[in-house]
Amino acid sequence: MLNGTAGKLYGGAAYRHFSSAAFTRINDDASSDDANLWSVGAGYKFDRNWDLSGAYAKNTEADTNATAHNIQLNYKGAQKANKGSWGAYTAYRYMGQNVAFAPTYETFLSNGVNNVKGWEVGAEYIPFTNVMSKIQYFNGKKLDSDRDAEGLFGQVNFFF
Repeated sequence: MLNGTAGKLYGGAAYRHFSSAAFTRINDDASSDDANLWSVGAGYKFDRNWDLSGAYAKNTEADTNATAHNIQLNYKGAQKANKGSWGAYTAYRYMGQNVAFAPTYETFLSNGVNNVKGWEVGAEYIPFTNVMSKIQYFNGKKLDSDRDAEGLFGQVNFFF
């Protein structure tokens, strides 16, 4: 894995290799139990309020649903020590299940949404020092069936 920053620009690249009998179902060659994931990501911080980032990943061993990409625009950002601070974002996500095995986006995890493409919006707010509340909503389509996919997630975090 490589990561770097140059002024307002940041980025990285990574390679990951996994081996499991479960991968024989997704590979062209059913005798292969490997997954080789390549990924790149970059972002740019325009000023103290706006940030744009994106990432792309590919599983070179999978035949279908083998890519994932994401682009996200952030505004501000809640700071847990700063009561009343807030942030919001909008993002387009395309998460092929054979490369994004377990996406860490909360709307995906909490609702079992995977192998999807679509838009997500979210906001976070600090009602009290060291207390963060957030809400996130995803709306899109399943990649394998073109059926609607939707997820809503809310959370309150307490920091000590």
